[in-house]
Amino acid sequence: MIDFIPGQRWISDAEPQLGLGTILSVEHRTVTVHFLSTEEIRTYAKQNAPLSRVAFSKGDKVKSHQGWMLSVESVDNEDGLLSYFGTDENGEYKQIPEAHLDHATQLNKPGERLMAGQIDQSQWF
Repeated sequence: MIDFIPGQRWISDAEPQLGLGTILSVEHRTVTVHFLSTEEIRTYAKQNAPLSRVAFSKGDKVKSHQGWMLSVESVDNEDGLLSYFGTDENGEYKQIPEAHLDHATQLNKPGERLMAGQIDQSQWF
């Protein structure tokens, strides 16, 4: 069973155009996600939620919800919530907690989808 934690960022496999969603609440059998870029709220069954965890790695470039870019140098996982550390466009060392990632982020490139674990079932290959 997947551990959903309020504040984590996930993307809908079925509706990637919604951008990044934030886990609002987790109940016994359901998880509620708020997609800020479209102001949509979805509730899914935890067992078969069409969601993929968004987690970036060293070398990735991520955008904050304020519009500045960060080149990820390290990732910290504290109680299931990620924080990205690295340098911005001006060479300043900064941090972006996952809650502050750009809400409209979409994983469109094959490499981005693969690294985020957003892959199709083997029957489609």
